Amino acid sequence: PIAPPLATPPGIAPPAAPIPPLLLPPVLPPAPAQPAPRINWEQFMGAKLSAWLGGFAAILGAAFFVKYSFEHDLIPPEVRVALGFLFGIALVLGGLKIPRDRYAVTAQTLCATGIASLYAVTFACNSTYHFAFFDPLTTFLLMTLVTAAAFGLAVRLDAQVVAILGLLGGFITPVLLSTGRDNPGMLFGYIALLDLGLVAVALRQRWQFLVPLGATGTVLMQIGWASKFLDATKAPTAMVVCLGYCALFLGGYFVARRLARNSPHVTWSAVAFPFVALAFAAVFIGYSSVAARPGLLFGFVLLADAGLLALAWCEQKLAKLHLIAGVAVFALLAAWTSTRLTAELLPWALAFCLVHAVLHTAFPLLLERDRPAAAPMWWSQLVPPLALFPFLLLIMMAQRLPLENPSPVFGLALVLVVMALGLTFVLSRPLGGTMQSAVGQRPAEGRAGPCPPLADCS
Repeated sequence: PIAPPLATPPGIAPPAAPIPPLLLPPVLPPAPAQPAPRINWEQFMGAKLSAWLGGFAAILGAAFFVKYSFEHDLIPPEVRVALGFLFGIALVLGGLKIPRDRYAVTAQTLCATGIASLYAVTFACNSTYHFAFFDPLTTFLLMTLVTAAAFGLAVRLDAQVVAILGLLGGFITPVLLSTGRDNPGMLFGYIALLDLGLVAVALRQRWQFLVPLGATGTVLMQIGWASKFLDATKAPTAMVVCLGYCALFLGGYFVARRLARNSPHVTWSAVAFPFVALAFAAVFIGYSSVAARPGLLFGFVLLADAGLLALAWCEQKLAKLHLIAGVAVFALLAAWTSTRLTAELLPWALAFCLVHAVLHTAFPLLLERDRPAAAPMWWSQLVPPLALFPFLLLIMMAQRLPLENPSPVFGLALVLVVMALGLTFVLSRPLGGTMQSAVGQRPAEGRAGPCPPLADCS
């Protein structure tokens, strides 16, 4: 028989179960640092360089063939153009058909060469052969189509060289096909569509360097148009164009922020266009008919200034941009008051000086309250005295105006100065200052505020 187990005496705890040993995971040695990738010169010389040289040779061959046939009249012009279009389309189709996983460089080279050939042949149809079908409008539309195809191929092939080629061709097209007649709607509408395509491709493929390239081309087109066609009657058109490009690149900046694809290339491109608008405003002051319409002139300045303030508010690194914008705006106001101010325009001058003074006085103080680290105290305090400078200038200018009773002018200027100082005082006070003074004590260090009633704060 089996003996029953012995009962544990009362008051004595049963023996505890043995604790299994704690197994620690093995410590792996750190992975060796990967050496920096070296340039594979064999692959570069044998694959990429050969493909690029082959594409360049194909372009030269097509150019010399067209030149030789033109000089010796071997082929009729219509046939030459048809062969040129077929050659360019065949190169693009060939680049799309070959296996891109094995011959990516060759595919990109063929497509880039095809796009360049299509640009050249389309331009030759208009400028060299003067075909009736290829009038400026038709040629413009065809080259726009080629530019759109270049952007599409750049995205599909992930080829930066094709995108850059489309960019260059897109901006050169209006220059090559210029008829000498002014058509700012078509010109700047086309450039806006080109910029939209550039920004879309840049954000989709993360090729943000395309944005400043497009911005540079756009500014050069604006300068070129202004040097040839701008006068006082076309100043409103120039204002719409400048503000339109400000909105376009500012919108691209906000989209890039939303998609977490922002970069200094996108940011500084958005910064450039409001300053271009302010530069145009300095030119408009030289036109007496435009300077006599301060509502139009300084409304344009105010919108450009608002774009810069929006960037300074959203981008912490650009917080000090508002000070530069304020200096530029007040310099324009000072230039206008010193050269164009009359007794009839004095109320407009006082009103716009007040608007800009309040705006540039309130902005740094509001920025400090929202983000103290983004706006240092020392430079923001430079804005109120800077904002008061136009008022003092207006008071001095009022002495030269034929006013029967200048007292109301001086009184209004004094009221505006007091309002600006009062706004500075109100905005510079910390939040909750009134409540703290009523309680008579400040929150203790490390607490969020005074102890509320019926709460255990000990």
